Amino acid sequence: GTYSTSIGATDSSVCSPCPPGFVQDMPGSFSCYSCFYGSISGQWGATNCTDCPPGQFSDFNGTSCINCSPGEYAEESLETDCWACPAGTFAEAAGATACAACPPGSFSDLEAATSATAC
Repeated sequence: GTYSTSIGATDSSVCSPCPPGFVQDMPGSFSCYSCFYGSISGQWGATNCTDCPPGQFSDFNGTSCINCSPGEYAEESLETDCWACPAGTFAEAAGATACAACPPGSFSDLEAATSATAC
């Protein structure tokens, strides 16, 4: 969770913690690396990234996971974005991992529908 750009340092006082969104898991490192898209590190000095769960995606900085908006879904972890529900389906709540089908006898040609009333 730390790094140092000092050459020939003799103690850990020259080490700096990795900022949120970056990690380092190897001792003696001179830099931190960013979390992969779909994963985050929300604290200083982290040694590993945490995957965003299904229904969420990572922000641009890799510091927090964000719920998909109603009408969108993310069925896997490590998503970099959410997908619009296809025509004939909807997602009412934020953080959906799948879209629900329109009720029998109805249909919607709209993408990203947020309720069954759109069907």
